[in-house]
Amino acid sequence: MRLGRSERFWVAAGAFATVYLYFVEYLWPLRRVHLFSDIEGFHWPLLSYAFLSLKHGRLPEWDPGIYCGLSFVGNSQAALFYPPNWLLFALNWTRQGISYVSLEFVVALHFWASLLLVYAWFRERGCRLLTSLVAGAAYAFSGYVMGDIQHLGATNAYAWFPLALWGVDQASRCADWRPLWKLVAGSALAYLAGYPPQWVVIAVCAVVYAITLPRRRWLAPAVLAALCVSLALAAVQLLPALEAASLKIPAKHYGTGAPEWKFFLSLFLPNRYDHARGQPAGDMMEQYLYIGAPGLFALVWLIRRGAVRAALPGFALAAACIWVMMNPWRWTEILIDQLPHLNEIVRWWNFLAGLPLATVLLVGVAIEDFLSRPAKSSPVWTIPVMGAIAAWCTRQFAVWIPGGVEFASGWHSGIEAGITLALFSAGLWCLRRENGPRRRRWLTAAMLLAVWTEYKVYGANRRFSALDADVNAFFRLDARTGGAGMIGVHNAVFQELRRHPTYRIGLVEGPVHTDLRHYLLSTPQGFDPLLPEQYRREVELHAKFFNDREFNIDPMNETLMKQFGIRFVITRAGHPGYQALRTHGRFRLMEPSNTFYQVFEYLDAQPAYRWEAGPVQCTRWAPESREFQVGSRTGGRFVLLEQFHPGWRAYVDGRPASLDRYGEAFQQVTTPPGAHQVRFEFRSRGLRVGAVITLALGALFFLLPGMRQKTNFRLN
Repeated sequence: MRLGRSERFWVAAGAFATVYLYFVEYLWPLRRVHLFSDIEGFHWPLLSYAFLSLKHGRLPEWDPGIYCGLSFVGNSQAALFYPPNWLLFALNWTRQGISYVSLEFVVALHFWASLLLVYAWFRERGCRLLTSLVAGAAYAFSGYVMGDIQHLGATNAYAWFPLALWGVDQASRCADWRPLWKLVAGSALAYLAGYPPQWVVIAVCAVVYAITLPRRRWLAPAVLAALCVSLALAAVQLLPALEAASLKIPAKHYGTGAPEWKFFLSLFLPNRYDHARGQPAGDMMEQYLYIGAPGLFALVWLIRRGAVRAALPGFALAAACIWVMMNPWRWTEILIDQLPHLNEIVRWWNFLAGLPLATVLLVGVAIEDFLSRPAKSSPVWTIPVMGAIAAWCTRQFAVWIPGGVEFASGWHSGIEAGITLALFSAGLWCLRRENGPRRRRWLTAAMLLAVWTEYKVYGANRRFSALDADVNAFFRLDARTGGAGMIGVHNAVFQELRRHPTYRIGLVEGPVHTDLRHYLLSTPQGFDPLLPEQYRREVELHAKFFNDREFNIDPMNETLMKQFGIRFVITRAGHPGYQALRTHGRFRLMEPSNTFYQVFEYLDAQPAYRWEAGPVQCTRWAPESREFQVGSRTGGRFVLLEQFHPGWRAYVDGRPASLDRYGEAFQQVTTPPGAHQVRFEFRSRGLRVGAVITLALGALFFLLPGMRQKTNFRLN
């Protein structure tokens, strides 16, 4: 279907304005709340480290910040090769750090992209403008994506699901495999976004969707082939990730639980749990999943109409996702256990992402079916319905602005959902009967306002998606936003920490360990699913983990302090061990200390390398390259207390040398007598092989315009 340029422009501009207003309290210039949790404490430091590395002129292959080093290119959640992250870096290139509000802006752009993709997909299918826009809003602002917005990789990947299914749909209708380039692109982007379980969801959804489409026996195998091609297109990230995963602690996650059926009530109740900002946070099961009035209308109308064939793809997608989540008779678990790594990364709640996709398919079918039914003209109700919609939207905002505490919760919130559903249905009824073009336009606008208002007041600025304060203003002097300091630590002390990169920092009570990436500092502690099994064994010789990823540092354990190259300890005056550090003769309180955190220097510290056979001088210390000048009469073992990983290579006087394991997790090289240069370099082989595959396949993809010419969606 060809659309006019005017529609393309106004829809894109209107969608941008809609998304901007949806997030207006998060963005410039009215920001007063911010996204929080993992996006702030886990993803932002990863992006910050990548940005600072690129600003310094190097590709960040190794991350020395936590766990005595991890592969950075192998960390899928870093999303180093995800194109929208390059936009984020470009927006901040003139700064010395990543503005947090710019990160939130790029998140909002994904909502814009998902809305436009659903709109374009449905318009290409021949749906009405209203249907396409309502379906786009139902997907872009769904309860799932707002409830999970703090998980950056998951929600970024979610934006590309419609592109993937659009390609499957188009291939079926055209009886041509070439539109599957959209599936390849959408699937590759979903993987590169930084959360591999979402790729599993998109793969399952694409295959199930292909099976439900009519008369195309070749389609499901073609979809499987396209998914394999998409992984090859993402090989630049996939192969380094497989390298890193080969060292991680095996931990089965799928099959360890399933939701109760009442969990899914959150799909139909907008405020099943009281999500007002002033309410305390609940447990993981208190999810916001609301499908909105369009989704409720679709279910009611399709069940009433019995439109099984037309609604089959949507119902099949929902059934497949729920089946995987419920894991009946452990069938799904048994299947996943047969596939490498899947039971380590997939959890049942990942498949919640497929339910909004199923919803919009049902919304599209239901609205089109409803509006296509014959009806007699009856314009008398149009203006009263528009007035009722405007009044209800005003009431919803009046409750939302002071915090939403007056919204009904639990089963009572179903009454509010019912009112919106009734108004939305009445609007559709009037639209079907209205002949006047001007009134139709105003009625369409009123219905879109009702849909947008409902999603905003229940999904934005809630306790699961916002905290008070402007992060940029709070951290305006901090290195994470481009300042020169480290929050809670005096600038003179911070600069002293930066002058000693060969030593690590023990965090007794201080900044979150992942935050050290903002400052290019390092610690043996950390929090990351890529925690290597070898490193856990090394740590457990000296300390105990208090959960599956974290352990505490005991500064009085001298063996631990020296084994991990710790020279500085950050704590707080109120900590029980603070006084012991003040009175211990081998620790020095670094001044000025009139700050929130206090930093102690361990006077017997040893750097993160060992050479006992003679003199040693560190001549270069960069994340991917460490160089030393050593001398001895007898030769010996040179030890680097950096995580042993397949990508590390050792050289003595420029010639490759055998790199051996030291202890459980570190590395060493044997050096002959005399004066020598010893160099350690990290070069991910998976990155290089993957880059060749990605570039070759990408070039083939874009050098075959004939493949796309027939199926390219044209709006002019």
